[in-house]
Amino acid sequence: MVASLVEGNSIRASVRMTGVAKNTIVKLLVDPGAACSRYQDEKIRSIRAQRVR
Repeated sequence: MVASLVEGNSIRASVRMTGVAKNTIVKLLVDPGAACSRYQDEKIRSIRAQRVR
């Protein structure tokens, strides 16, 4: 299910493909999102940006 979202499918498309409730899919996104946030906080440091949009 998360793989379909990573591949660019919308939440609604993932609901149709898997038959899983929308709220379930949204709740499952919390864990990978938190893991990505922790990873970026730990690994990405001291990057100089010339332009920030």
